[in-house]
Formats: sequence, C-alpha cells, structure tokens
Amino acid sequence: MPEAALETWCLTPDPVTTTGEALTMGKMAETQGWTTATVVTGRMHARRVHTMFEQCANIDVVVKYPDYIRWNRVPYQIGHEVGGYIKFWLTNPC
Repeated sequence: MPEAALETWCLTPDPVTTTGEALTMGKMAETQGWTTATVVTGRMHARRVHTMFEQCANIDVVVKYPDYIRWNRVPYQIGHEVGGYIKFWLTNPC
C-alpha cells in the first residue's frame, strides 16, 4: 500500500471490462465521497485506462504502471488498445 494511502480497494466490476471497472469505481467514489484515486494497470493500458476512468468515474485519476514492457506482446497490445478506444467512443458507456 502506498505510504499516503488510507486504504486499498479491489473492485469486482460489472461488466468485467475496463469500462466496467471505471463505472464501478465511479459508484464507489460517489458513495465514499472520493475525489481522487490511484489506478494500477499495465504500461500499455495506461492511457486508455486514464481516459476511461476520468470519463466514467468523474474523479481525478492517477494511473501507475510498472516500467517494463513485454515487447513480444506489443503488436497485440496496440491492436487491443486501439480497439478498446474505438469501442469506448462508439458506445459512449458512461
């Protein structure tokens, strides 16, 4: 747990997607009175996660990720991230 953190929370999102995580975080933030949160994810997901959490959770989000990249997965991850952004913007789930 980070030094400044008061508590650590783990989500059970519905649906089990990044958007579902963001929506679930938004509900938790509202009930708990949070205005900021730190989200931990993989480096390749960081930008999309930040966008989705800021849009759906309506709180200030800090995204943290490990420094390493699994280079053999980069082509797949690029496709996954682009597809995730497209789906997010077309469906407007928030």
